[in-house]
Amino acid sequence: MKVVVFYPKDSFTPGQQKDLASLGSVSYTKIEIHYQLKKY
Repeated sequence: MKVVVFYPKDSFTPGQQKDLASLGSVSYTKIEIHYQLKKY
């Protein structure tokens, strides 16, 4: 599975990075990205 995280890798502890990696291929962004959810 491909996992995309909208936070930099260094925002996570090594243990958290390992847990995410256990799910599959992990991609991190270089900066934090915030998306606002639209309310309908």
